[in-house]
Amino acid sequence: LLSKALAVLWGLEFDQVNTDRRESFLNPNAEIHFTPSDRTQLRLLMASKRSTYAGSLELPSGDVVNLRDAVYLSRIEGQFAAGSSRHYRSSITQQVTENLGIEFAAYEDRLVVGTSSFLAVSEKDSTVRVLNLAGHQGKTRGYRLMARRRLGPSLSTSVAYVRGSAMGISEHLINPIPQGLNLEGLLEHRKFHGVTTQIEAYIPLTRTHVNALVKFVPSGNPITTLDSFSDMYETGNEGINLFVRQVVPMPGDWLTFLGLDFMSEYKVEALLDIRNLTNEDLGVIQTDAGRVSLVRSPRTVRGGISVRF
Repeated sequence: LLSKALAVLWGLEFDQVNTDRRESFLNPNAEIHFTPSDRTQLRLLMASKRSTYAGSLELPSGDVVNLRDAVYLSRIEGQFAAGSSRHYRSSITQQVTENLGIEFAAYEDRLVVGTSSFLAVSEKDSTVRVLNLAGHQGKTRGYRLMARRRLGPSLSTSVAYVRGSAMGISEHLINPIPQGLNLEGLLEHRKFHGVTTQIEAYIPLTRTHVNALVKFVPSGNPITTLDSFSDMYETGNEGINLFVRQVVPMPGDWLTFLGLDFMSEYKVEALLDIRNLTNEDLGVIQTDAGRVSLVRSPRTVRGGISVRF
């Protein structure tokens, strides 16, 4: 904390992966946070890892702990890969009124080492293949304009517009391509528009949190996520996504019976996550063996129980 208006955050994470060979990663993080007034904030950020909803732990106090590592691991068809990424962002946030805020950000996301994976699904025989993008193909950059508005104590909305450059299906594909799917000839860096609408609601009577995100890209089918650093819910570029959190009351006698009476503060929630409900995050290409869909964020339904103490 350099002054009342200026703060600097910096750090370095060292990771080492040992398989048939040893790989080491130095992942720096730095941020400058400048607040010239109560309503204006400026941020300059360089991060080696991003926060995600599934990779974070929320404490009963409301604090959030990021549990993700800067290095990601994958094993696809017997091939092991380890990699890291860098996220660069500059943003300015202006609180226009008590209930309305506007943010403008310019960003660049890139892979440092490793690959980025997605699925190729054949509509003819339903076979599924895993394809990889090389590091240079995973680079995205652009800008984001977002407005947040609080409509009441239990309801808030936001609308974001993204204009970015990412890897997508080439516009010059005329004839059906061979079934082998040579990615070098299929994909190219293109510019895309994206719109995201989010509604967050809390129902006090039932203690239910509902978060709905609707994403739309009218200008094509990007393969890489347009703005991955802001994709905390890991929902990709398009589709309807729904997240429900329902508080489950727990009688105190149950905690004693289960040997959990040491938890003075706790919260038990039932979780339901639905991503890409309408299965829209697809890029369709014509091959000599029929239509093939390139899928980055498949439709998924997940549920569970969360205990916070």
